Amino acid sequence: MAVSLSTSSAALRLWVLFWAFSSCAGWLLSAIGWLRPAGYWASFGLGSAVLLAFRGHVLPGRFRWHPARFRRLFPLCYLLLFVAAALGGLLYAPSNPDGLTHRVPRTLNWLAEARWHWIENAPTGFNTRGTGFEWLMAPLLSVLRTDRWIFLLNVVSFALLPGLIYSSFWRLGVRRRAAFHWMWLVPSGYCFLLQAGSIANDLAGAVIALAALDFALRARSSGRVSDAWFSLLAAGLMTNAKASNLTLLLPWGVALLPSIRMLLRKPLPTVAVALVAVVVSVGPNTYFNLKRLGDWSGASVEAPEFAHLTPGVAFVGNALNLTAQNLVPPIFPAAGWWNEHFHRTLPSTLLKKLEAGFEPGGAHVKLMEMQLEVAAGLGFGVCVLLLISMLASLRHGACRHSQTNALWERCVRWSAWVSLLVYMLATGLSTSGRLIAPYYCYLLPAFLAWPGHALLVRRRWWRALGIGVFALAAMLLAMNPGRPLWPAERCFTWLAQKKPGSGALRKAALLYQSYSGRWDALAPIRRHLPAQARNVGLISFISASSIETSLWRPFGQRRIWWLRPASPLDEMKRKGIRFVVVGTDGPEARKHNLVFQPWFESWVRENGGSIVAEEHIRLLATGEPSPWYVVEFP
Repeated sequence: MAVSLSTSSAALRLWVLFWAFSSCAGWLLSAIGWLRPAGYWASFGLGSAVLLAFRGHVLPGRFRWHPARFRRLFPLCYLLLFVAAALGGLLYAPSNPDGLTHRVPRTLNWLAEARWHWIENAPTGFNTRGTGFEWLMAPLLSVLRTDRWIFLLNVVSFALLPGLIYSSFWRLGVRRRAAFHWMWLVPSGYCFLLQAGSIANDLAGAVIALAALDFALRARSSGRVSDAWFSLLAAGLMTNAKASNLTLLLPWGVALLPSIRMLLRKPLPTVAVALVAVVVSVGPNTYFNLKRLGDWSGASVEAPEFAHLTPGVAFVGNALNLTAQNLVPPIFPAAGWWNEHFHRTLPSTLLKKLEAGFEPGGAHVKLMEMQLEVAAGLGFGVCVLLLISMLASLRHGACRHSQTNALWERCVRWSAWVSLLVYMLATGLSTSGRLIAPYYCYLLPAFLAWPGHALLVRRRWWRALGIGVFALAAMLLAMNPGRPLWPAERCFTWLAQKKPGSGALRKAALLYQSYSGRWDALAPIRRHLPAQARNVGLISFISASSIETSLWRPFGQRRIWWLRPASPLDEMKRKGIRFVVVGTDGPEARKHNLVFQPWFESWVRENGGSIVAEEHIRLLATGEPSPWYVVEFP
């Protein structure tokens, strides 16, 4: 059962250093206008030399591989899931909509100008959201000029997760035997597993958040001030990885509290580390948001409906969504019926308040027919096993005999639930199950610290249920439309011949087809753009996802400029824009007070343009094809 904590600590320190250095390099290279491959080669070369010179002080212990550990059933199940997730990322191009719509394009915009900048005319989220994961993947995009290898960042995060869970859980009072079994089970949670081969940022945000807590706990037990310094760095990165992680500073602060005196004994290094932690935190983005918008988070512009949200309604809405998103089966054929009927059972007054303050999906507590990385929470398997384990543990006097009576440990465990409460009182998002991915590992020790769990994991029936959790996770991973590990298209073609009238088969085939081409959804439009068109304008009214990344391919040869519907011809000339891509789907255009077709024809005519091409492109399996145009100007 032994787990090598020295190996885990060394790997974790190296990961935190890499992420912090990437963030610092991003801001510093931006400051001198050198955010390009040469700048990254120089900065990482210098950073590697410094690390080698001081490796004995920075990286304690040795990296040791323990293959014998994976001869046991639970570790072996995790290893198989890890290999399958990594294989999916290796075989398939990225398909995560948030990554392709926001994170990759905004990073490409910075690289095109060799510095971070407020992207003119772009959607609000391009500028207001944290830059943590973007700075992490910027070196890969800059040097390799492809997004095919970004998934490795999540593969590394997924590999670090079990050791982090074990280390932090037993330091928070979970018995070692129980921590050993749950360290393999928790990563099979859908929000972690489905992102292990993806370019989403929730898994990486969860790992860096848990690293901040773990280093704070290590500092108390080891007495090493370096652990406290790494905790400060990880906490800064945590806030920049996901803005929703900010409330986790409460349990992290409680965990670091016993080490404050140790930090004060070395004031100069502590201040230096704290300054770096501020640079890699959400601090710089907060400053720019305040300067540009007068709102530190940008929520007043990006999500104005939150202004109508009261704490009571927010709590009820989030409680409903989190419960539904975490207990829904991995495959839920009744999702259509649920989405049609459930919100009608709510009191009309409550429903109106939810619709006023929540995103549409969250207001109606909508669910998907299959758990996908864009919305999945911890998931049915882990949550049900946890509930069963808690009930079974009560028979062993869990509430009467806790493993530890330390007030500090109890404060750390339960302050995480205070953080969740603050989140639930303030937001009205529709995918909270995924967004609170960093919270799950903070929340679980409050219940797993019951001593009954150490006895429970010995039971054959409990281990059988654990294998069932792994089996459900493996099934969902294999069926993932973005990275299927089975011949999906061939099977659907064969099934369509057998049952040509099946609407369910047609819908499922459309889903897989949509995901298979999502990475380059606008390729039909890009084919109409000449190779010499280095600057291309974009006006998009697509209400779903414009998948702008597709227009940038191949990376480094073209720059996409966001334009407003009223952008004058002089602005396009100043930016060297001759071709403009325009995408619309009626309803979103009306949000901009436009009747699209008359506006479009008038805009083209008044600016002396000509329509080069028109394509109808389906961006979402559940949506209709949207018209896209390429317009050429003199």
